[in-house]
Amino acid sequence: MLEYLNNVRLSKAHSLLMDTGYSMEEIARETGFSSSLNLSRVFKKAYGMAPTQFRKRKESMR
Repeated sequence: MLEYLNNVRLSKAHSLLMDTGYSMEEIARETGFSSSLNLSRVFKKAYGMAPTQFRKRKESMR
């Protein structure tokens, strides 16, 4: 059950990173993570990079 919830939260976090300029704290709050540190840890485990790295990579592709 926790894995499913994290997948839903990560999907939403992924979208927010792609489509908004929200801070990591705002994204964590919007997606139900207890902190930006917790979001970052779970995101990195799932995607192989920190959310900030993901956002920078996306911006450099424009």
